[in-house]
Amino acid sequence: MEFKAIFSGKHLIKPIRWQKDIKELSYLIKTLKNKKKLTSNYASTTKGCYCFRKEDGKPCTKDELNGCHNPSEGKAKKIEDIVENTL
Repeated sequence: MEFKAIFSGKHLIKPIRWQKDIKELSYLIKTLKNKKKLTSNYASTTKGCYCFRKEDGKPCTKDELNGCHNPSEGKAKKIEDIVENTL
């Protein structure tokens, strides 16, 4: 699975197209960093920009990822559950 490859240290051949709101991607990256799945803020935003593409196929920018508000409480909980139970 390409998603898990992001965290394995393997080279990602094809970026993952994120099909949800950019603030959900931003929250995913923040959650991964907070749960120590990513080791630094630089690494997290750099990985986010490199490994994910917006729904239209365009790359995310660091400003987009860093400037987002958190998603709704329900969506945030789902993201936290995925991080906790999948990685």
